Amino acid sequence: MFGFFKKKFDVQKDMTISVLHDGKPIERDTDVPQGARVRLVTNGLSTRKLPELELAELPLELARSGAGLLNLVAGYCANEKPIKHGESWGSAMGGCFVAVRGFITTTDGREFLRLVDVDQKSADGQPHLAISTLAFLRGMSVVEEDRDAALVSWLAAVSYFPGVPTSAPTRAQNGALVNDQNFLNWVALARHDEEQHQAAHYRSALQRSPDLWRAEFGVTELPVLDAAAVKDAARTMITSLQDGELCQPWGPERMRFEGLSGADLMTMAPAPILEPTPEGLMQSVSVMPFPFRAYFFEAPVREVIASESSLSLLAELYAAALAKPEEVLALTLDTRNVYLPAIGPEWLLGSEDAAPRRAMSLSGPSLPVLSRLVADLGRRFAAELSVDEVRAIFGLRDDAALRESAERKMSALKDREGRLMGLSMGLDLDALPEA
Repeated sequence: MFGFFKKKFDVQKDMTISVLHDGKPIERDTDVPQGARVRLVTNGLSTRKLPELELAELPLELARSGAGLLNLVAGYCANEKPIKHGESWGSAMGGCFVAVRGFITTTDGREFLRLVDVDQKSADGQPHLAISTLAFLRGMSVVEEDRDAALVSWLAAVSYFPGVPTSAPTRAQNGALVNDQNFLNWVALARHDEEQHQAAHYRSALQRSPDLWRAEFGVTELPVLDAAAVKDAARTMITSLQDGELCQPWGPERMRFEGLSGADLMTMAPAPILEPTPEGLMQSVSVMPFPFRAYFFEAPVREVIASESSLSLLAELYAAALAKPEEVLALTLDTRNVYLPAIGPEWLLGSEDAAPRRAMSLSGPSLPVLSRLVADLGRRFAAELSVDEVRAIFGLRDDAALRESAERKMSALKDREGRLMGLSMGLDLDALPEA
């Protein structure tokens, strides 16, 4: 028997990747100015009589993601099938689909296969979608151990490829999600970036993904309702949300802190937010610090939230959401995260466990958004915001002093929430700052 087995090409051993700036190799990030664009080329594919791969005009901060893409494509070209001029490659990775197209280019007399996004028609394009998806996956792989490194990857990705608002549904290939308009990096930032930026990232994610809208609210466009219809729907919804055994007031002894262990501060309570599911609207039931019940289920907010003045304010907020939906709903993100699993790519990709839920007899396309606004209003009333301060927060009243006062009260509430969560988790009370 004659013949031989061809040795498998190992990208880690048989290939290197050079990072070039102005045609010269660089060894360290500090060798080039901040914000520099670099060129990545492989060295080693030519031993298999294949053109080396190339990425052009890549931000230095995304060089690691670019190297990851080059490794993937190089392994495929050397071990499976060479990519010819104008051909594409794609693969599912970590729940996402990554794809590129290759075009032969010539630099200094050498041929390279330059990689661009799969929908590009020439080598003049950029691999925006592919690189941003690799940057997303890289950030997700390190965020638990090195949050700062993850943020650098995601922020660089949205700077390189911010995406644009769209009404097109998110695509899937081979059962994996396509990171259309880079919405996954925006969602990751909405989960993990500093608190003062989360709402802005969430707004950008909503603008770029109708599927995120559908997952959050069950619709991709809010139904038009007049003030009377909003009030009628809200009255019925509030009564239903506040009904049931788990929603009833508990004894005041549960409010004592002295001598309590962490677990004694917790309670099971339903969220005053309706979630759309294929089976209908659901209300999540979760464990939360007992004082959070004061945002909706306890006096005085329990009564105030159903008052005529509150319903009128709710109608104003819904009208504002019709005009600027992402901006208004981004302002409710903190309240959403009090009651529901924090928004994040893990949840969108289906890897986050859902909270226990109870089915609701209510129905209507406006109710998930209305319930989000009602819950947010209750939380702001619990922080002792006035009606005019709420209007200022949502841009319904142009008054800098009212807005500043409202933001100060909400900041104090968030500090208290953090302390309550610490107490509830059984942290060292002596190590916590005074409330």
